[in-house]
Amino acid sequence: MLALVDQYYRSATTSGTPTDQRLPETQLPTLLPTPPQQTDIRSLKDNKRPGNAVEMAALVAYYLAELAPESEQTKALTRALLTKYFKQASYPLPKHPNMTLVHAKNAGYLDSAGSGSYQLNPVGYNLVAHGLPRKGGEAQTTQRLPKDSKRGTSRRSKPAGTTKRKVSR
Repeated sequence: MLALVDQYYRSATTSGTPTDQRLPETQLPTLLPTPPQQTDIRSLKDNKRPGNAVEMAALVAYYLAELAPESEQTKALTRALLTKYFKQASYPLPKHPNMTLVHAKNAGYLDSAGSGSYQLNPVGYNLVAHGLPRKGGEAQTTQRLPKDSKRGTSRRSKPAGTTKRKVSR
């Protein structure tokens, strides 16, 4: 292929070479980018496998901003859009969709766009584009410590050996 390109440019720069000896344009490689493959929200959800509703909200915002058909693309994610695309993706609806959006904002995936709408930020974009699916197919979770039943604090709140001692007088 490089030989064809090289031959084309040599024939174009050689003086006295008739233009009919150049390679036809059909033999030249096409270097134009191909249009992105259209995908639907359900196949995107199946490929990315979000671990919870907050990650799914970021995925919906990514879909609406980047992959949705032109007629559906929007930067703003609202409660109505969230429930619509959760249903289309066959993902369980959260009990409180508004709070799911707030939790996604608090997690750093969305920014508030005013009046109950949110938009994807770079952290959410990187989560969906590069962070999902997580290695091992598991959602990132933190393990909670058991609560001490008497005081309501975790058992590891105090380092070992730092108990209060009574001072005798």
